[in-house]
Amino acid sequence: MQETKGYQTILFDLDGTLIDSVDGIVHSVNHALKAFGMGVEDPGSLRKFVGPPLKQSFMSHCGFDEQKADEIIKVYRKYYTEKGIYEHTVYPGIPGFLQSLKSMGKTLAVATSKAEPIAKRILEYLELADYFTVISGSNMDGSGGAKDQVLRKCLDALNTSRYEDIVLVGDTVFDIVGARKIGIDSVAVLYGYGTLEALNKENPTHIVKTVEDLGRLLTV
Repeated sequence: MQETKGYQTILFDLDGTLIDSVDGIVHSVNHALKAFGMGVEDPGSLRKFVGPPLKQSFMSHCGFDEQKADEIIKVYRKYYTEKGIYEHTVYPGIPGFLQSLKSMGKTLAVATSKAEPIAKRILEYLELADYFTVISGSNMDGSGGAKDQVLRKCLDALNTSRYEDIVLVGDTVFDIVGARKIGIDSVAVLYGYGTLEALNKENPTHIVKTVEDLGRLLTV
C-alpha cells in the first residue's frame, strides 16, 4: 500500500467496479448452457463467470475446447445483447463520483475484457458513457480480452506515456495483475466480485472498501 497521490488519468474496469452486472451475466450464461444441454437450476452458481474473460471461463469451468467455447459465446452474446445488458445497474454513488473527477479535470477511461461494442452500449444505456474519453474492450470474437491487452489498447487511444500519473480501478485479480504487467498503479475495490484474500496476494497499490472510500482516494 502506498500513500495517496493525485492521479491525472483514471482507468476503470466495468463489471464489479462501475456496474453490478451479476444478474445479466449469469442469466445469459445459463441460457447459453441450456442450449448446450448444461443449464443449471441455480443461476447464482454461475457467479464465477463474472469478471474473467468469457472464453477463459467457459473453457476452465465447462471443459470446453477453444472451438466449442467460441460456439457457446455466440449463443451467450445474442441473449446478452438482447436481454442481459438491461439487467445491469450502476453502483450507488458512481455517477456523482465520476462527475467530481471530471470537474477536477481528470481524464477517465474504461478498460474491460467485455466486448467493446457491448461495453459502449451498456454505458450508453446506463448514461455513463459521456464521462469517458475512451472505452476500450475486447473484440467481438473474444480476442484481445486479456487485461493487459485492453489496458495497452486503452492507453494507446489516450496517447499517453506518463504512466506514473495513471491508475486502474478494478475488483478482481485480473485487474491488479494486468495493471502490474504494463507498469501502472492499481486500486482494488472490495464492493465488487473479488475477495480481500485474493486481491491482497497481488499487492495492489491501494485497497478501498466502498465507492465513498474510492472518492476520498482519487479526488485529490
